Parts: sequence; C-alpha cells; structure tokens
Amino acid sequence: MTMRVAVVQTNPVFGKRQENIERTLDVWNPLRRTCIVLPELCTTGYSFTDKDEAESLAENAEGPDIRTVFSICA
Repeated sequence: MTMRVAVVQTNPVFGKRQENIERTLDVWNPLRRTCIVLPELCTTGYSFTDKDEAESLAENAEGPDIRTVFSICA
C-alpha cells in the first residue's frame, strides 16, 4: 500500500471557527491523500489574550470541529 501525505497550512482568522473549518476543508477535500497533517489551532486561530479566552474556544473530542474532521476521515 502506498501512503500519500499532504501538509495543509491555512491562515485562520482568530475566533472564526466556522469560516476556518470551511477554509480548511476547501483545501483538504481535493487532495485525496492517505494522511493529511493540519496545523494546531487551525479552527480557532492563535493569540489568545488569556486563559478564559482560550477555554472559550476549546473543545473536547466530541466537539463540532473534531466531529467535522472525523466525518470525512475514512
């Protein structure tokens, strides 16, 4: 079996989760790779001002962004 890998780099907008995940999927979908590596915080953006702000954007393994990514993994 051949493994085809892609590294995806996006420019997430801070706090714009839905827009960021849509942009990530727009890049991801046509790649047709076995393994796609996404950057950390690709759905939330960077530069949190404090712990409360980071926690407000955090999600666990059952969160909507994770579920979206899992749904297109095969």
